[in-house]
Amino acid sequence: MTRVYLDANVLVPSYTRTLLMMAAPLSDFTVIWSLHAEAEAERHQESGAAPISALRKRFGWDALVPDGDIELDDTDTKDKQILSAASLAGADLVITENVKDFGAQDLARLQMSAVHPDLFLANRLSVETYRDILTRLARTRSKQPNTAEEIHRIETGERLPLLAARMKEAFPVEVAPPSKGAPRLTFRGVRCVSCGQLLTDRASLKLGLGPECNAT
Repeated sequence: MTRVYLDANVLVPSYTRTLLMMAAPLSDFTVIWSLHAEAEAERHQESGAAPISALRKRFGWDALVPDGDIELDDTDTKDKQILSAASLAGADLVITENVKDFGAQDLARLQMSAVHPDLFLANRLSVETYRDILTRLARTRSKQPNTAEEIHRIETGERLPLLAARMKEAFPVEVAPPSKGAPRLTFRGVRCVSCGQLLTDRASLKLGLGPECNAT
């Protein structure tokens, strides 16, 4: 089972965080983060939003791992604690919106990858799992969008365009355009986004997917 560490910028957006938490037990991965990431996320949450720590306690998320401080070479200073904690906790992947801030040398030495959440979810969720998650999520909502189809059309379309394109068979609707441009870099590292295994050939290292996973 792949162990993935959520960066603070992935914990903040409620829709992305919810998809990851709901998908984990259905898609062969476990989710972790440290108090440092949690505190950073809470610092950037909108006023009135439920703190990540309160949500963790309310829903019983067994996600916390110790913070760490290991020697790193080419990772951005503000993300060294993130990568340190992830490595010490045995994570295979760091899910982050800022892939570029995680150094290629550090990731190779630690045998890890940094992956954008859109790319990760697009390659981890089956159509059936995605449809099931959105159906269950819709039942918890009273305000729109509160149907699986509308959640897919609006929220996935606006926030996770790679996932929206991958899941076009799940709901026969035209999705909303992305609210911001596609990230320039969605993957860096040496582990497959889909299965968590080490990548060895040049093409796989560029795509973030091993030959078997890229063929599916």
